Amino acid sequence: MATIADKNNITVDATQTHTDGTQSHIVGMPKAYFSLRVIQFFVAVVVLGLVGHLISATFGGTFGQEVFALVAAVFTLIVILYGLIAEAYQPATYNLWAVLTLDALMTVFWVVAMAVLAELRAAEHPFTEECGYYYCYFDGANSVYLNQLAAAAGISGLELYVQPNR
Repeated sequence: MATIADKNNITVDATQTHTDGTQSHIVGMPKAYFSLRVIQFFVAVVVLGLVGHLISATFGGTFGQEVFALVAAVFTLIVILYGLIAEAYQPATYNLWAVLTLDALMTVFWVVAMAVLAELRAAEHPFTEECGYYYCYFDGANSVYLNQLAAAAGISGLELYVQPNR
C-alpha cells in the first residue's frame, strides 16, 4: 500500500482506483495547455493539407517521406482528440501513462517527419530542368513543389515547438 501525505499531513491511500467517474486521476493542466493543444491541432492540419497537396501534385506517385509526414499528422490529430475528449468528457477513459506515451511518440514522429521532409527537399527529384541545344524546359511545378516541401519541413519543426511537455 502506497501512501501520500498531503500538505496537512493527512495520509491518503495512493493505490486506490476510482471507477465512479471522478476526475481524481487526471492531472490538472493549466489553461495554457488547452491553447497549446489547439495550436498543435491547427499546425497538424496545416501539415496535413500541405503534404496532401504535395502527394496530389505528383500525380499518384508518392514518396515515402510524404506518406510518413501524412501519418504523423493524422496520428497527432487522433492523439489530441483522445487527450482532450478523455480529459474533459470521458474521465474514465483517461490514462496518464497513455497520454505521456502518445505525446512522446508524437515527438519522435515529428522529429523524423521534419528530418525526412528536409532530406526529400535536399535530394534530387524527378522534377528537374531539362536543357537541350536550342531549348531549356523547366517544369514550373518544380519550384512550387520544392518550396512546399521546405514549408512542410519547417512547419513540422513548429509542431515540435508547440508539443506540450509534462
